[in-house]
Amino acid sequence: MPKGVYTRTQEHLEKSRQIFINYNKTHLVRSVESNLKRSQTEKGRNPWNTGLTKETDIRVARMAECCKVPKPNYPEHIKMPEEVCEAARQRIIKLNKSDAGRERVREQLVNGHAVYMNSCIKNPSKPQVEIYNLAKSIYEDAKINYTCKNYSIDIAIPSLKIAIEYDGSFWHKNKEKDEKRQREIELEGWKFIRYIDYIPTEENLVRDVNSRYSC
Repeated sequence: MPKGVYTRTQEHLEKSRQIFINYNKTHLVRSVESNLKRSQTEKGRNPWNTGLTKETDIRVARMAECCKVPKPNYPEHIKMPEEVCEAARQRIIKLNKSDAGRERVREQLVNGHAVYMNSCIKNPSKPQVEIYNLAKSIYEDAKINYTCKNYSIDIAIPSLKIAIEYDGSFWHKNKEKDEKRQREIELEGWKFIRYIDYIPTEENLVRDVNSRYSC
Protein backbone atom coordinates (compact mmCIF):
# COMPACT_ATOMS: atom_id res chain seq x y z
CA MET A 1 0.00 0.00 0.00
CA PRO A 2 1.50 3.35 -1.00
CA LYS A 3 2.42 5.74 1.73
CA GLY A 4 0.24 8.73 2.43
CA VAL A 5 -2.67 10.04 4.45
CA TYR A 6 -5.87 8.09 4.06
CA THR A 7 -9.31 9.40 5.05
CA ARG A 8 -12.39 7.23 5.54
CA THR A 9 -15.49 8.28 3.70
CA GLN A 10 -18.94 8.39 5.26
CA GLU A 11 -19.80 5.23 3.36
CA HIS A 12 -16.89 3.37 4.94
CA LEU A 13 -17.84 4.61 8.41
CA GLU A 14 -21.45 3.51 7.95
CA LYS A 15 -20.34 0.08 6.70
CA SER A 16 -18.04 -0.35 9.74
CA ARG A 17 -20.85 0.67 12.07
CA GLN A 18 -23.22 -1.90 10.55
CA ILE A 19 -20.57 -4.63 10.83
CA PHE A 20 -20.08 -3.74 14.49
CA ILE A 21 -23.86 -3.75 15.17
CA ASN A 22 -24.38 -7.08 13.38
CA TYR A 23 -21.48 -8.66 15.28
CA ASN A 24 -22.88 -7.53 18.62
CA LYS A 25 -26.36 -8.81 17.73
CA THR A 26 -24.95 -12.19 16.71
CA HIS A 27 -22.80 -12.38 19.80
CA LEU A 28 -25.77 -11.49 22.03
CA VAL A 29 -28.04 -14.10 20.45
CA ARG A 30 -25.37 -16.77 20.78
CA SER A 31 -24.76 -15.79 24.40
CA VAL A 32 -28.47 -16.01 25.25
CA GLU A 33 -28.84 -19.34 23.46
CA SER A 34 -25.75 -20.70 25.21
CA ASN A 35 -27.01 -19.65 28.64
CA LEU A 36 -30.43 -21.14 27.91
CA LYS A 37 -28.91 -24.47 26.85
CA ARG A 38 -26.67 -24.50 29.91
CA SER A 39 -29.58 -23.81 32.27
CA GLN A 40 -31.67 -26.58 30.66
CA THR A 41 -28.75 -29.01 30.81
CA GLU A 42 -27.97 -28.28 34.45
CA LYS A 43 -31.60 -28.15 35.57
CA GLY A 44 -32.15 -30.55 38.45
CA ARG A 45 -28.46 -31.09 39.09
CA ASN A 46 -27.03 -30.48 42.52
CA PRO A 47 -24.02 -28.16 42.83
CA TRP A 48 -20.72 -30.02 42.90
CA ASN A 49 -19.93 -28.81 46.42
CA THR A 50 -23.19 -29.94 48.03
CA GLY A 51 -22.44 -31.43 51.45
CA LEU A 52 -18.74 -30.69 51.21
CA THR A 53 -16.81 -28.59 53.73
CA LYS A 54 -13.30 -27.21 53.82
CA GLU A 55 -12.41 -29.93 56.32
CA THR A 56 -13.48 -32.75 54.00
CA ASP A 57 -12.58 -31.41 50.53
CA ILE A 58 -9.37 -29.71 49.47
CA ARG A 59 -11.12 -27.76 46.67
CA VAL A 60 -13.57 -26.15 49.10
CA ALA A 61 -10.70 -25.40 51.46
CA ARG A 62 -8.76 -23.65 48.69
CA MET A 63 -11.82 -21.61 47.65
CA ALA A 64 -12.40 -20.57 51.26
CA GLU A 65 -8.77 -19.53 51.56
CA CYS A 66 -8.98 -17.45 48.38
CA CYS A 67 -12.15 -15.70 49.59
CA LYS A 68 -10.62 -14.55 52.86
CA VAL A 69 -10.53 -10.77 53.21
CA PRO A 70 -7.02 -9.74 54.18
CA LYS A 71 -6.69 -7.69 57.34
CA PRO A 72 -5.78 -4.11 56.46
CA ASN A 73 -2.12 -3.42 57.00
CA TYR A 74 -2.05 0.18 58.15
CA PRO A 75 1.22 2.08 57.92
CA GLU A 76 3.16 2.27 61.13
CA HIS A 77 2.93 6.05 61.31
CA ILE A 78 -0.89 6.01 61.68
CA LYS A 79 -1.09 3.08 64.13
CA MET A 80 -1.94 4.00 67.69
CA PRO A 81 0.45 2.41 70.19
CA GLU A 82 -1.25 -0.15 72.41
CA GLU A 83 -0.17 1.60 75.59
CA VAL A 84 -1.83 4.83 74.39
CA CYS A 85 -5.09 2.97 73.62
CA GLU A 86 -5.06 1.29 77.04
CA ALA A 87 -4.39 4.62 78.77
CA ALA A 88 -7.33 6.21 76.92
CA ARG A 89 -9.63 3.34 77.90
CA GLN A 90 -8.64 3.67 81.56
CA ARG A 91 -9.26 7.43 81.50
CA ILE A 92 -12.77 6.88 80.08
CA ILE A 93 -13.55 4.22 82.71
CA LYS A 94 -12.27 6.44 85.51
CA LEU A 95 -14.27 9.43 84.24
CA ASN A 96 -17.50 7.44 83.96
CA LYS A 97 -17.09 6.18 87.53
CA SER A 98 -16.50 9.66 88.96
CA ASP A 99 -19.25 12.02 90.13
CA ALA A 100 -18.45 14.41 87.29
CA GLY A 101 -18.70 11.59 84.76
CA ARG A 102 -22.05 10.41 86.12
CA GLU A 103 -23.37 13.97 86.04
CA ARG A 104 -22.23 14.37 82.44
CA VAL A 105 -23.99 11.16 81.41
CA ARG A 106 -27.14 12.21 83.31
CA GLU A 107 -27.21 15.57 81.51
CA GLN A 108 -26.82 13.86 78.15
CA LEU A 109 -29.73 11.51 78.88
CA VAL A 110 -31.97 14.32 80.15
CA ASN A 111 -31.15 16.50 77.14
CA GLY A 112 -32.46 14.02 74.61
CA HIS A 113 -29.79 11.33 74.29
CA ALA A 114 -32.07 8.82 76.01
CA VAL A 115 -34.67 9.35 73.27
CA TYR A 116 -32.01 8.61 70.65
CA MET A 117 -30.90 5.47 72.53
CA ASN A 118 -34.50 4.25 72.84
CA SER A 119 -35.03 4.77 69.11
CA CYS A 120 -32.15 2.33 68.44
CA ILE A 121 -33.85 -0.58 70.23
CA LYS A 122 -34.20 -3.27 67.56
CA ASN A 123 -34.87 -6.37 69.65
CA PRO A 124 -38.25 -6.09 71.39
CA SER A 125 -39.47 -9.14 73.26
CA LYS A 126 -41.62 -11.71 71.47
CA PRO A 127 -44.76 -10.96 73.57
CA GLN A 128 -44.28 -7.24 72.88
CA VAL A 129 -44.13 -7.90 69.13
CA GLU A 130 -47.27 -10.08 69.31
CA ILE A 131 -49.23 -7.38 71.13
CA TYR A 132 -47.93 -4.75 68.70
CA ASN A 133 -49.02 -6.79 65.67
CA LEU A 134 -52.44 -7.22 67.25
CA ALA A 135 -52.73 -3.49 68.01
CA LYS A 136 -51.48 -2.55 64.52
CA SER A 137 -54.18 -4.69 62.90
CA ILE A 138 -56.80 -2.65 64.78
CA TYR A 139 -55.21 0.80 65.10
CA GLU A 140 -53.22 1.95 62.07
CA ASP A 141 -51.08 4.46 63.96
CA ALA A 142 -49.86 1.97 66.57
CA LYS A 143 -46.11 2.30 67.19
CA ILE A 144 -43.58 0.00 68.86
CA ASN A 145 -40.90 1.43 71.21
CA TYR A 146 -42.48 4.87 70.99
CA THR A 147 -40.40 7.60 72.68
CA CYS A 148 -41.93 10.03 75.18
CA LYS A 149 -40.06 12.23 77.68
CA ASN A 150 -36.81 10.27 77.44
CA TYR A 151 -38.71 7.02 77.94
CA SER A 152 -39.76 4.26 75.59
CA ILE A 153 -43.36 3.01 75.50
CA ASP A 154 -43.68 -0.66 74.49
CA ILE A 155 -46.70 -0.08 72.22
CA ALA A 156 -48.28 3.34 71.74
CA ILE A 157 -51.44 4.52 70.01
CA PRO A 158 -50.64 8.24 69.57
CA SER A 159 -54.07 9.24 68.26
CA LEU A 160 -55.69 7.98 71.48
CA LYS A 161 -52.66 8.62 73.72
CA ILE A 162 -52.87 5.02 74.94
CA ALA A 163 -49.67 3.38 76.20
CA ILE A 164 -49.68 -0.43 76.24
CA GLU A 165 -47.00 -2.12 78.34
CA TYR A 166 -46.09 -5.80 78.51
CA ASP A 167 -44.47 -6.52 81.89
CA GLY A 168 -42.63 -9.78 82.16
CA SER A 169 -42.34 -10.70 85.84
CA PHE A 170 -38.63 -11.49 85.41
CA TRP A 171 -37.64 -8.12 83.92
CA HIS A 172 -39.98 -5.75 85.79
CA LYS A 173 -39.00 -6.24 89.41
CA ASN A 174 -38.28 -2.57 90.17
CA LYS A 175 -41.86 -1.39 90.67
CA GLU A 176 -40.86 2.02 92.03
CA LYS A 177 -38.92 2.80 88.86
CA ASP A 178 -41.85 1.66 86.66
CA GLU A 179 -44.33 3.75 88.69
CA LYS A 180 -42.14 6.87 88.47
CA ARG A 181 -41.78 6.41 84.72
CA GLN A 182 -45.54 5.93 84.32
CA ARG A 183 -46.37 9.05 86.37
CA GLU A 184 -44.08 11.22 84.26
CA ILE A 185 -45.55 9.93 81.00
CA GLU A 186 -49.11 10.32 82.35
CA LEU A 187 -48.37 14.01 82.96
CA GLU A 188 -48.19 14.28 79.16
CA GLY A 189 -51.79 13.02 78.89
CA TRP A 190 -51.09 9.32 78.25
CA LYS A 191 -53.17 6.51 79.73
CA PHE A 192 -51.60 3.14 80.52
CA ILE A 193 -52.72 -0.42 79.95
CA ARG A 194 -50.46 -3.06 81.51
CA TYR A 195 -50.40 -6.77 80.74
CA ILE A 196 -48.33 -8.83 83.18
CA ASP A 197 -47.22 -12.13 81.64
CA TYR A 198 -50.36 -12.07 79.54
CA ILE A 199 -51.09 -11.49 75.83
CA PRO A 200 -54.65 -10.23 75.30
CA THR A 201 -57.04 -11.37 72.63
CA GLU A 202 -58.32 -8.89 70.05
CA GLU A 203 -61.60 -8.58 71.92
CA ASN A 204 -59.87 -7.92 75.25
CA LEU A 205 -57.49 -5.38 73.74
CA VAL A 206 -60.31 -3.37 72.14
CA ARG A 207 -62.29 -3.48 75.38
CA ASP A 208 -59.32 -2.30 77.46
CA VAL A 209 -58.43 0.50 75.04
CA ASN A 210 -62.01 1.78 74.90
CA SER A 211 -62.27 1.59 78.69
CA ARG A 212 -59.07 3.60 79.26
CA TYR A 213 -59.84 6.10 76.49
CA SER A 214 -63.32 6.88 77.81
CA CYS A 215 -62.28 7.42 81.42
